[in-house]
Order: sequence, then C-alpha cells, then structure tokens
Amino acid sequence: MLVLAHRGYHAEVPENTMAAFGAAVKLGVDGIETDVRLSADGKPVIIHDRVSPKKRAVEELSHRELESDVGHPVPLLPEILEDRK
Repeated sequence: MLVLAHRGYHAEVPENTMAAFGAAVKLGVDGIETDVRLSADGKPVIIHDRVSPKKRAVEELSHRELESDVGHPVPLLPEILEDRK
C-alpha cells in the first residue's frame, strides 16, 4: 500500500506549501497529491481552490497578488519538482 499526503502534511503549516511538502517527505510518504492552476501572469501556481481567501479568481491574479491574498508564499510547479537530493 502506498501512503500519499493530500496537499502535503499540513497539521502545523499551510497546505500546498514547501513547508507542507517538506513535512510530508520527512514523514516518509510515498507521494504527494497537489493542485496546479495558472495565475493571470501565466505561472503554474500550487493552490487548491479556484478562488483566493478574498474571493478573487486565481486565474485573474498575478502570482504576487495571490500570495498577498493567501498570506504566505505560493510555490510554483518548477519549485516542487526540483530534485532536492
């Protein structure tokens, strides 16, 4: 049986963040499920919801605006795919 972390391990940190993914890896999970959406500036952002906490559509926000709305760094797809060995 494989153990997957849904949006990382986010008991103490925000979901879909580098901290949540790092915590999941530290626990020894086999994989991580996450979501990718395109921001208004064409960046593949890692965020679950289609709208920000301020009820603005992710696709209408730049990466920087999205981070402002959620209140923490929002990783980009290339960041989470980097080899961290």
